[in-house]
Amino acid sequence: MELFRERATIAKEIGQFKEENSIPIRIRQRERELLESFPDLDDMSRSIISSLFEFTIVNESSSIKGNDALSGKSLVLSGETGQLQLLAGLFISAPGVEVYSPVPLPDSIKTGIQAKGGHIVVGDLDLPDLVVGLDSRETCGIMIDSSGIMRIELDGLKSQKPKRILVKQR
Repeated sequence: MELFRERATIAKEIGQFKEENSIPIRIRQRERELLESFPDLDDMSRSIISSLFEFTIVNESSSIKGNDALSGKSLVLSGETGQLQLLAGLFISAPGVEVYSPVPLPDSIKTGIQAKGGHIVVGDLDLPDLVVGLDSRETCGIMIDSSGIMRIELDGLKSQKPKRILVKQR
């Protein structure tokens, strides 16, 4: 999450520069060139990089006065559910972060949380900073469904890094 916030801040600065110098925010040919410079990318990696392009462009656009491009937007990734859960664990975790779940977590998300130094707590949490839904029917800051879609609500990236996170599972 911290890296996303940092990328968003830098992208806004780039967007301001582009606006001041009449440079287009999006240059699709440059995106294609970057993707082609990595010929061995698998579909999952290509999808993640393409989503990062979209995230960056949304943030560059938000630098234009009167345009809050993150408001109401989301970043969507597709892939194998276990890989998405691992990625979510890596996104949300850092030393000092507590991740609560009333039921045992899948190994994939646990691996991501523990790799980044997060602490897993078996139990519920009344007022979380962020809610992650694993095949949950509720709207959450990060949602991963069983069909292999992860949606990250970008409004949640505007605030400070969450320290107390609740993972809900169906």
